Amino acid sequence: MEFALESLPDNTPAWQFNRRAEFAVYALRVELLRQMLGTPGFEAFSITLAGSELLTDFCGCRSIAGIRWTSKSSLHRASTLFSDEQLRTLNTLLIECVGAASLAGQFGLKEPEDLLVCLIDTTCLEANIHFPVDWLLLRDVSTTLLKAIKLIRKEGLLNRMVDLPEALSKSMNRLCIEMTHARRKTGAKKARKGILRKLKGLLKRIGAHAWCLTESGFQ
Repeated sequence: MEFALESLPDNTPAWQFNRRAEFAVYALRVELLRQMLGTPGFEAFSITLAGSELLTDFCGCRSIAGIRWTSKSSLHRASTLFSDEQLRTLNTLLIECVGAASLAGQFGLKEPEDLLVCLIDTTCLEANIHFPVDWLLLRDVSTTLLKAIKLIRKEGLLNRMVDLPEALSKSMNRLCIEMTHARRKTGAKKARKGILRKLKGLLKRIGAHAWCLTESGFQ
């Protein structure tokens, strides 16, 4: 409630203060419920909330006058009522309370939570990997080798090259683009096999350059 009332001016009427504080409690409960339901869209969530007496009672939507605050716009407004900084503060406060022996009972806990244990859902982390398709793996290998070639040449260990690393990189990218668009054409399977052979040949050239530079460096 304090967070919700911070933005109101001092000359705000008392009824607006009360309504804002009441909406703050509603916003916290309705957002908690939306997260528990898997964050559905506001339109679908509006239908679910309005059709359940249990959920409307939990969110405080039911009153003597009827059901309120179940529209899509109200749900969206509730989701943006608190700032990110305020939500972090609320989350920190909640963690401190459930970890304190003197306060855990007020949250329905038989014993306080062990805050030394941290559970993380790793499925929500964006992994820097892709599906291991042959031509994508060839591209990754060529990228790594070209980076090594550029680094070696930057240090002054030069070797005669028909094509510079930048030109080889452009050739590899061009073949990868052709491979991407080949699937939409007639005879895609045959065309992709031909492009794959070109990719292998180009990778052999890049590998040979990297090997020569490496040998020169050791000598």
